[in-house]
Amino acid sequence: MKIHKMNPADRLELTYKTVDVKGRLPNVDSIEFLRVEEPYHKGHRYGPFARVRYALDGVEQVEGFPMDVSKGIFLSIYDDELLEKLRPIAPMIVKILQEHAAKEPIENLREVHQQGIRDGVKESTIEGILEALELRFQPKSTQDLKATLESIDDLQQLKQLRRVAIQAQTIEEFTTTLPNQKL
Repeated sequence: MKIHKMNPADRLELTYKTVDVKGRLPNVDSIEFLRVEEPYHKGHRYGPFARVRYALDGVEQVEGFPMDVSKGIFLSIYDDELLEKLRPIAPMIVKILQEHAAKEPIENLREVHQQGIRDGVKESTIEGILEALELRFQPKSTQDLKATLESIDDLQQLKQLRRVAIQAQTIEEFTTTLPNQKL
């Protein structure tokens, strides 16, 4: 028998997206369904499993019910009577998760679009700085500044640097205005 020991550095960094199901599912005996937690790794759904959090007699339980969303079934429930009562709930949870997932791309698309606009404005501003410096000074020395300019995330600061690039008398005068002057 081969045993694999996991190095703590090898562990996956999982995040969990939560979908509220409170009040959207019927109670089973004294079980109230609260939310579903889905694991994500680096922004992508990690596996077909989820954990359904519930309260028993009004007290949230620590463990939750594990669920295979792809099969629409609860896992590791060893009480046959309870499993039979939960069986019709699983497809309802899958449907709620599908509805939630259908809304997500629209929200993500807006965020990606806004980030794309910000990145485009930043890139354009950096190109404007470099172009002004190339026209006024030695083109070779300006390319060394590109990495420094790209490390600046503040768009207002980049716009100010563009003004300085247009007005500076020398390349050295411009470089003294850069943050973390490494040149």
